[in-house]
Amino acid sequence: MAKTISNLRGAWVSDIKVNTEPDGRVKEWRVELKVTFVVE
Repeated sequence: MAKTISNLRGAWVSDIKVNTEPDGRVKEWRVELKVTFVVE
């Protein structure tokens, strides 16, 4: 179940990974994302 994060203060991409097919096409990509938010 998807939910929304309220009070988002910042987001930083700390790493990007890409897997490719033998012919060079992108098969999948992943992003490691760090977020900061305020809990009320």
